[in-house]
Amino acid sequence: MADIIFAGEPGEKFGGLEAVMSRHGEPCGRVEMEMTDPEFLEKAEKAECCVIISRFHEGDLASIKAMQLVRMKKPCVKFIFITAEELTAPILTLMFNEGAYGILREPVSAEGAAQLVRQAIKKSRWEMDEAALNRDLRHTNEALNTKVERLELELSRARDLTDRLERLSYFLFSDRQFKPKTVKILLISDSAYQRNAMEGLFGGMGFTVTAAGSAEEAIPRIKSEKPHIVVSDLELPGMSGVDMAKEVKGQKGYPPVYFVILTANEDKVDYILSPETKVDDCVIKPGDTEKFYGVATKVALGILTL
Repeated sequence: MADIIFAGEPGEKFGGLEAVMSRHGEPCGRVEMEMTDPEFLEKAEKAECCVIISRFHEGDLASIKAMQLVRMKKPCVKFIFITAEELTAPILTLMFNEGAYGILREPVSAEGAAQLVRQAIKKSRWEMDEAALNRDLRHTNEALNTKVERLELELSRARDLTDRLERLSYFLFSDRQFKPKTVKILLISDSAYQRNAMEGLFGGMGFTVTAAGSAEEAIPRIKSEKPHIVVSDLELPGMSGVDMAKEVKGQKGYPPVYFVILTANEDKVDYILSPETKVDDCVIKPGDTEKFYGVATKVALGILTL
């Protein structure tokens, strides 16, 4: 990356400033065209620089227009012009108002010019850092807004869950004919430890429980055993739990079934519960399988659809 770009026709000496800045160890580049050239804007957009230095002629309003166009795309770039003429007050005012950082009159003072260019580089870098910080803050703000929206959605789901649990409690305690063993649950996980833990949990609650180790094993059993509720891991060998739900839910030859997906990845909940997956509910499974209270609650909610 060249901090300084000199823009001018081949052979342009820029009052000796190019040689001065090179002697000071400043990275310099060159665009072999005037700023008024139609292709200059594209060249300037591609150049990763802090300062553009060019020659200015009295009445050369096209250079000011070119500076405006570049600064619209890259507002942190500083422009320094070199001139052999004494510019009028109106032209000087226009140049500075439109974004010129400095104007050097020939013969150029080497030390004074070098100091001005270094100040322009420092100012440009400071503004670039500030712009990058603002971008980061915007991204952080957008991420926080997304998180707030997700929390609001989760709060809405929690409220709905509370309402449904109240209905479930009323249903269970008011209907003396309700028998948990009439509710069949099929558990699907490739972890034998997890299957055993969940079988113990739901069996202890009085449900009729069977288990399978994969979607391919479970699909024909859903058709033959006709479970009321399916509790499946998202990640399975072969077909995933979501793909299994798409394969089974609402398809001819399969019974109506309430589908609960288990996942350890919280970021996948929105995808799992999107309409196209056909999944009824989702729960983040804890690392300790003895604490599957959330799974039990989600399964109990499935009773309301029977």
